[in-house]
Order: sequence, then C-alpha cells, then structure tokens
Amino acid sequence: MKAKLEAEAKAREAVEATAKREVEKREKQAAEAKAKEEAEFTRVAEACAAMGRPMGSSWCWTLSNDDIAAGEVGTVVGILQEQGKVVVKFSKVTWPMAPDQLVAFEAFQKREAVRFITPP
Repeated sequence: MKAKLEAEAKAREAVEATAKREVEKREKQAAEAKAKEEAEFTRVAEACAAMGRPMGSSWCWTLSNDDIAAGEVGTVVGILQEQGKVVVKFSKVTWPMAPDQLVAFEAFQKREAVRFITPP
C-alpha cells in the first residue's frame, strides 16, 4: 500500500512538473511574441516618422472618392515601406496612400477656409 501511495505521489509530481514546464514555455513564447510585436511597432513608427507622417497623426487626403469624403480626417496606422506609402485609417476604409497626397489636418482646414473666404 505504501509503495502504491509513493508511486502515485511521484506520478503526481511528474505531472505537476510537466505542467509547470508547459506553463513556463507558453509564458516565454508570449513574452517573445510581445517583444517581437513591440519591435515591429517601433520599426513601423520610426519609418512613418521618417516619411514625415508619424503614427497616430491626423491627415486629410487631397482627393476624394466614394469611400473617403473631401476633408475627411484619417489617422496614420502603418506603412508599406517598399511602396513608399503610409497606411491611413478613415471612417469607412483603411488604405495605403502616397505621403504627398496627404495634407496635415490643420493645413487642410486653413486651405479650405481661405478657399471659402476668398471672393471669386
């Protein structure tokens, strides 16, 4: 009976040790994934800033279409560096855009104000 109890205790310890190793392995994988994600975010943020369009900054597209109204404000959320475009999220769509087709929201407001105030 004692031998059986000792065997069961060792089996439980082995299961617990295996479970502990599995938890540690998953925690390590999660930490590595988080570090990788943070590094990628930093890379993208730095690349956007280098293009003069920082992550989270607000821009207006100089054109318009069915999905993006004239003067609608979008937010820079990423970059397609190989294409030289920043990814901008508008109310209906998220789209890669050439930086030269984007104007700062404040500048767009001033330009529109001048356009409406200036007599024809």
